[in-house]
Amino acid sequence: MELYLRDVCKTYKGKNAGHDSTDSFSMRNVNFDLLPGKVTLVTGCSGSGKSTLLSILCGLLRPESGNVFYGGDSIYDRGGNDLALLRNAKFGIVPQKCLLMSSLTVRENVMLPALYAGVDEKAAAAKCEELLSYLGICSLCGRYPRELSGGEMRRVCIARAMINEPEYIFADEPTNDLDENGKKRVLSLLRESAGQGAGVLIVSHDSYAVSYADIKYGMNGGILLQTDFEGLV
Repeated sequence: MELYLRDVCKTYKGKNAGHDSTDSFSMRNVNFDLLPGKVTLVTGCSGSGKSTLLSILCGLLRPESGNVFYGGDSIYDRGGNDLALLRNAKFGIVPQKCLLMSSLTVRENVMLPALYAGVDEKAAAAKCEELLSYLGICSLCGRYPRELSGGEMRRVCIARAMINEPEYIFADEPTNDLDENGKKRVLSLLRESAGQGAGVLIVSHDSYAVSYADIKYGMNGGILLQTDFEGLV
């Protein structure tokens, strides 16, 4: 199904609240379509609105105006539980700050969204092993989050986001904390998912991601512009 946002605005107040404060815009009347089968990269400096765009599009942050549509219907007209079910079943989200459940092993963390969606435990375990192997961390299956490095934790979060083979994938700085080999594994997985029909959004400062993208945007001051330049990271 098509996923897109129309005329979306989101503002944040400046640090000095009061009569003299001015609004600091994170997004200004943005229109954007996340295309199935394509990797879309959004770059820009910190505070330009990249993560806000991603959060609004995947249903984590309600816009002040405008709306997000999935299959022609507003995702923000759904009840909270219905929206959570949509995110779990159809969206794969890799947040910039990767958090895992400390009481669960790597395997259990990755399998959790699949089990929540009603996937058979044996099938979920097989998919988990496949993803962890692809990302080079299959040996970590039985470890707990406290035993992982930052790069290992990020790859676990990426595997967790991919476990339900989502229609759309939202990756916020997915190569943070990763060495060159780790970056290749992660970006190749996202590229492969797009090849199988998923719409992939990558928000990143990392120029390494540019060669994996089909469509490139730059964001500056809450304004989103498509670009062919490779220097907007």
